[in-house]
Amino acid sequence: MDAIDVTIASWAGDKKWACSGCKKMFDSKKNVLDHAITCSKATSTKPMRFDKYIGYAIYNCLNFSGRSSRTEYWSFALFAFTIYWLTGALDDALFIKEIEIDWSETGRSYVITTEHPAHGIVRLIGAVLLFLPSLALGVRRLHDINFSGWMIVIPIIGQILSFLLAFVASEDQINQYGEVPTNTIRRIGISKKI
Repeated sequence: MDAIDVTIASWAGDKKWACSGCKKMFDSKKNVLDHAITCSKATSTKPMRFDKYIGYAIYNCLNFSGRSSRTEYWSFALFAFTIYWLTGALDDALFIKEIEIDWSETGRSYVITTEHPAHGIVRLIGAVLLFLPSLALGVRRLHDINFSGWMIVIPIIGQILSFLLAFVASEDQINQYGEVPTNTIRRIGISKKI
């Protein structure tokens, strides 16, 4: 706690800090931070960063209940596409070779591309690692717009429909699948009373 906070708290004895969720008042920043850890209504107005969305999606790879926002879905989709592209490039670099043959009789040179039998294994490993987080996030995203997550398992039509529905805005009210997802970090919010 810095000197200004100590002076204000000891000067008036007033409670100068409040939890942004439940509005309970506290006399110091430390006390309100301690409270915010256990308060279920405490939120921050600070938007979640890209890396937090990725971590949250991977951490909840087995959670098929609840809702996920459109921002969370598309952040992870960008991450998954990047990983898929990078694993493909790595696969090509490791398992494809080009051999140049120069025919002295005709004056032409030819390039022959050879592919190792293990070509595709790196991309396959990346796809397998991203499968469960992507599936769980897709189901939660469908829940967010009040559709059943089972729609995603319908061959071809289900995937196309769930992809198109991923562009639809979230329902702005509680539905049968849970509360409205926020794009804010929970359990750290405080506000200072002036």
